[in-house]
Formats: sequence, structure tokens, C-alpha cells
Amino acid sequence: MTMSAVDPKWMAKVARKLTAAINARYGDVTDARIDRICLWAMRSARNIDTAFAAVQMLRDLETVDRAEAAYLFGELFDYRLDRESGTGDPSLARALEEGTEYELIVAAIGDQRLARQAAFLREHGEDELADMVLNEPDAYESLCTGGQMSLIEDKPSSDSPTEPANPPSVPPALAERVLALSATETIKEWVQAWYALCDALRDADASTAVAAIQSVRAVGGISFEQSLVLMDMPIRSLVEDALEADREYCRLERAMDGYAAEHGIDEKDGAARETRPLAWQVLHDRRERRIHGITAMTLRQFGEHRQANLVSMKPEEYYRILDETEVGVTKVTE
Repeated sequence: MTMSAVDPKWMAKVARKLTAAINARYGDVTDARIDRICLWAMRSARNIDTAFAAVQMLRDLETVDRAEAAYLFGELFDYRLDRESGTGDPSLARALEEGTEYELIVAAIGDQRLARQAAFLREHGEDELADMVLNEPDAYESLCTGGQMSLIEDKPSSDSPTEPANPPSVPPALAERVLALSATETIKEWVQAWYALCDALRDADASTAVAAIQSVRAVGGISFEQSLVLMDMPIRSLVEDALEADREYCRLERAMDGYAAEHGIDEKDGAARETRPLAWQVLHDRRERRIHGITAMTLRQFGEHRQANLVSMKPEEYYRILDETEVGVTKVTE
């Protein structure tokens, strides 16, 4: 079987639908949208070819990576098998009737499926993946699993609880801890106030903690720079969770890990960025921009647009403030 001619307009339309699916915030939404596209594709061989070409186009444009494309190719193959159900090898049915050992029949079915999957990939010009299916089936399975994790499993579910729409009330004790830290004048006072604030922040959710910091800043108790430092603590876990669920960030992480393993690079060896290979620097800069963007997005959820603009447009200044600004200890005396 050869690949049928693909209508560019239909390919672009399917590519847009796939892009909307993979960019959905929730994993179950992405899964459902991919399922609808595959259900449409299984209606005809031409539809499958169109959907396959759309995935290839998105991979060429780096909208999806190699693992994600492999997973989507696998989904299309599975749906094509469903469409062709009933066209299996009759010799396997005869073997079952003749009492051949069940394990041998299962193994034969598995081998037949791999051969058909490799042929399906070759029909669409994916010789490298076809060879992997036949010669490195475990590696191919791991590749597809990585794509599934990135596209679907690493995202939160739409059933996950969301933050309340109403702004949280600010516990007076938490705001007082922030004020107490800003008013310290000795190292001893600062250490005591710092640990007390950390304990209070651990007991509060991010929305409450941010609101407390904002309330103290609003009355002049702390500066903008000091609020930036304090706000980094409660939002950090939110940023990390968002990065783990972000498909692009995970894709860049995998690319950097693969490049580092291939070229023997250890990010923790202290070498200057400028001494690294250019390809590594490009991946590193893209990953850093993604981190800055996710941090800005998180800050905007709390109305912190000035901080968000700073981290997205002037990240060096944002992190300089974070590293150099002190909260409290106006004079160091014992």
C-alpha cells in the first residue's frame, strides 16, 4: 500500500486541530481531542495519510518533538488496525483451532503487528522509525511512552481542584511576620523573624501568602524589591509545577539531557556557558526563556504585572534583585 495524495488545505486544517489538542492545558482534554482526530482519520486511508502528514509537518516546525510525533504515529496506526479489523492472518486462527500453544500464537501476533507497524511507517517515509520498530522495539516503545507523557500524562487533569475565584483573606499573623522581618535591626532579630516567617509561609497557601506580602507593601512596610524577594518563596512551587506540566519545557529538558549525554557535558561542573558548544547554548537559552515566561505567567495570576514584565523582559535585573536585596537588618549590631 502506498500513501495517497494529500490535500494541503486538509493537512493544514488537521494540523491546526492537532496544535489545539497538544496545547490544551489539561491532559484529558488533549487525549480527547487527539481521539476525535484519530476517529476522523480512521474513516478512510486518505484521512489517515492526511493526519500523518499533519504530524510530520508539526514535527518539522518543532511544534512537536520526535517522541511526541512517534506517539501520534502510533495512535494513527492503532486506529487503522481498528478500521482493518477482520483482516488478520487466517493462519493464526487455524493454529488456534489446531491446538498450537497459546504463547506461540501470542508471540506470532506480536511479530505480525510489529511488521505491519513498520510497513505503515515506511509507507509514509519514516524509515528510521520503521527500523527501530523491528530492531529496537523496546527503545521504540520507550520513545512513544515519552511522547505520551509529554503530551498527556504530565499535564494536570481538568478534574483537579482549582483556586477559589474570590481573593483570599489575609491572616493578620502572616502580615505581621512580614512586617516583623522588615523591621529587624540585628542579625539575631533577623534570624528569629526569618524562621518565624518561613514557618508561617509553609502553613499558608500561595494565594494567601502573596496577598499578605502585597498588603504589607501597599502600606509602605516593604519596598517593591523586598516584595519580589519574599514573593519568590510562595510562587516557587507553583512555577515548578507549571514547568513540569509544560510540554515545551519538558521537550527542551529532554533535548538538553540527550545532547549532554552524547557530548559528555555536565551542567554542574561549573564551566562558563560561553565555553559550551553552540548547540547546547541555544537549547539552554530557549529553556531559560521558557522558565522566565512561566514565572511571568504565574506572577500575573496574582496581579503582579510589574514583576512579570521584569522577569520576562529584563530577567538579569529580576534575578539581581532576587540575589542582592535584603529584607530587614538595616544595621548590623549585636
